[in-house]
Amino acid sequence: MRRSLAMVTLLALTARADGQEPTPYQRLARSSVKVTWDSVDFPEAMQELSAIVGVPIVVLPELADRGEVVDLTWTRGRALSLLRVLARRHDIHFLLEDGALIATTPEEAIRRTAVVKIYDVRGTVFPLTDFIAPELGLGRREFDEPPPREVIQEGVTEDDLVTVLQNATGNDSWDHEGVSIQSTHGRIIVRHTPSMHRRIERILRVLGKL
Repeated sequence: MRRSLAMVTLLALTARADGQEPTPYQRLARSSVKVTWDSVDFPEAMQELSAIVGVPIVVLPELADRGEVVDLTWTRGRALSLLRVLARRHDIHFLLEDGALIATTPEEAIRRTAVVKIYDVRGTVFPLTDFIAPELGLGRREFDEPPPREVIQEGVTEDDLVTVLQNATGNDSWDHEGVSIQSTHGRIIVRHTPSMHRRIERILRVLGKL
C-alpha cells in the first residue's frame, strides 16, 4: 500500500481495539516529537526521526544527492505535521511503501505513483453562442448589402476549466516531469499523483454545484 504524506490531510485516528501494532501512518499521526536540527544533513535528520517514531525512513539516492541541510527546531508537534513542514521547505515528497517511509524528490514520487484519469466535464462546460441581432434597416436603402452577422462564442470552455484546475491546485504542481493535463471533446485527461486526483475531484464536485 502506498500513500503520499506530502499533502495528505491529517486523519482522525482512533486506538485499535484488536490489540494489533499501529500502522506506520498511525505512528506518524500520533507521535509527538521534539527535535532541534542545526545545519544537519537531511539523511541524518531522518535517521534521528526514525528512531523517535519507530518507523523506518529511507532517503532515496535522488534526494540524498541534492545535499539538503535541515535547520529547524520542532517542539512537541506531531511527526506527520513535521513531515509536512519539511516537504514544503525542501520540496520533498514522502511515500509509505511496504511499512517504510520513503523520502524522495517530486519527480521520483510522481514516477512511482502517477496514474491517468479521465474526467467527463460535459456537464460543467457550457459554451454559449451569441448571435448578433440583425439591423432593422431603418434609413437603409433596399439595395444596400446587409452587414455580415457575427457569431461570438462565450461561456466556460474545456481550456478555461483546465486553467481553473491548474490555478486552484498550484501552477508549480504541473511543472514536474511526468505530469500532464489536457482537454478534448468534453473530457479532461490528467496524469498525476493520487493526492492530486483527489484535489481535482473535490474541485470538480464544487464546480458542478454552481
